[in-house]
Amino acid sequence: MSGAGKLGLTYTTTPNTFTNYDLVSATPTGHTGNYPAAGSDITVTYEYKRKNAGNITVNHYIDGTTTQLYKHGGSSTPSAEVFNGAGKLGLSEDLTNKEADIDNYEFVRVDVTGVSGANTPNTTTGATTVTYVAGNQVVNYYYRRKDAADITVHHYEDGTTTELYSPTGGTPSAVVVSGSGKLGVTESFTNKEANIANFEYVGVDTSGAPSATTPSATGTTNLTHGTSPQTLIYKYRRKNAGNVLVHHYEQGTTTSVASDENLSGVGKMGLTYNTSPATVTNYTVVNATPADHTGTYPNTGTTVVTYYYTRNNAGDVTVHHYEQGTTTSVAADESLSGTGKLGLPYTTNEKNVPHFTLVAQPANKNGTFTTGSQTVIYEYRRNDAGNVLVHHYEAGTTTQVSPDENLSGVGKSGLTYTTSPAAVSNYTVVNAAPTAHSGNYPASGTTVVTYYYTRNDAGDVTVKYLEQGTGNITSQ
Repeated sequence: MSGAGKLGLTYTTTPNTFTNYDLVSATPTGHTGNYPAAGSDITVTYEYKRKNAGNITVNHYIDGTTTQLYKHGGSSTPSAEVFNGAGKLGLSEDLTNKEADIDNYEFVRVDVTGVSGANTPNTTTGATTVTYVAGNQVVNYYYRRKDAADITVHHYEDGTTTELYSPTGGTPSAVVVSGSGKLGVTESFTNKEANIANFEYVGVDTSGAPSATTPSATGTTNLTHGTSPQTLIYKYRRKNAGNVLVHHYEQGTTTSVASDENLSGVGKMGLTYNTSPATVTNYTVVNATPADHTGTYPNTGTTVVTYYYTRNNAGDVTVHHYEQGTTTSVAADESLSGTGKLGLPYTTNEKNVPHFTLVAQPANKNGTFTTGSQTVIYEYRRNDAGNVLVHHYEAGTTTQVSPDENLSGVGKSGLTYTTSPAAVSNYTVVNAAPTAHSGNYPASGTTVVTYYYTRNDAGDVTVKYLEQGTGNITSQ
């Protein structure tokens, strides 16, 4: 306000009105008064303060939730970031995503719906400038967890790569835990013994899972999804079952014809077993499929399977007792039946045959029943007996009328002999059937048979004494 030509006059000032500002005092010092003397200028100062605005709240949420992710101002807990609007009406804040400060998450979008002070956000980064206004404003940034590598969990039979666990109730397979949207997420794993029939947990191999925590006794461990694939291997072994005992008995007995078989059930719970008849020389199985010949190992105890066998038929063994050098029997034949005896031993013995002595033991007197018939021949020779001496005497004398006959008893024990009178010229037998004229050769010594003979009668002889030439008897 110029003071030219105004010394001694009064002046009055008034404040201006400024957008977003409030006047602090409408009557500052010197706001009215007299113009001062030249050289003594008066300055009147009106002070203003920026008006209060509503707060700007910035949330950094997991997409689809209201879970806070951003830790601001050194806080240890994620929370909303609140920009106080006190004294800031009309000012602005430059906002953008905090992906760099939120581990394992990536920016998805920003929502400025209803934020009147916001300009259009950058679609890539979400950067936006928000001007403070009278009311509160809320800006929501949304993030999703980054993709991680998968975690593969195997449930193997120990010592193999045979999968045992069926995650969906079908064919056993590996469990693949997808890492999609899970970077930094921790998963808990444990054994699946309860879901794997007939197997028991042995241990867990975490060598392929660098993030795994130390497993518990049950194999419980935690793995955190990272950028590299991880593999966790649970190992199981088949539980022990009862045994299966297989007998091979001769039918109707408990006599073994082949060694028992003991099928151990160690590590075989739930498995099937198969048995079969043994190949037993000389035997044929009776029951090729006895009860429990196939089945599943018992949970406990012992399943007994019994095969029965009958001995095969063999050929008969015929035993002859012949006089040496002939096929004349000196004792009844014997027939040893081979029915049900194939492979069994047989034994034969010589007979005690009166008047005979065994020549030699046959080579096959003892042997084994075979498929064909067999013949055993014992040969005997007749024992020696005493002799029979036959005399032919003139009756009343010991004068031979015919040579003696000596019937040798060699080899004739028990045989009969027969004698008969000799045909002696001029003689007639007196006793045609003397004592012992027939009989058995004596066991020893000599049997003497004596035939007696008388000379036959002849015609008389008449002696005449005649005189020569006359024919006259001269004397008698």
